[in-house]
Amino acid sequence: MTSNHDRAARLDDILPLYPDDQHTNVIDLLADILHWCELNGVDFEDTLRTARSHFDAERGGG
Repeated sequence: MTSNHDRAARLDDILPLYPDDQHTNVIDLLADILHWCELNGVDFEDTLRTARSHFDAERGGG
């Protein structure tokens, strides 16, 4: 089973691909995801709602 720590640690592999501070890198990653969704016909807002629901459930809040 994947822990929440493991889920968060995935970003340790991704964020170093961006050149700025962590906060800016997260913003740039999210913007890149928005671009990817647009190019691939994925509804970002719907996907974000689903992701937030998963996040809440994984935290025990849902």
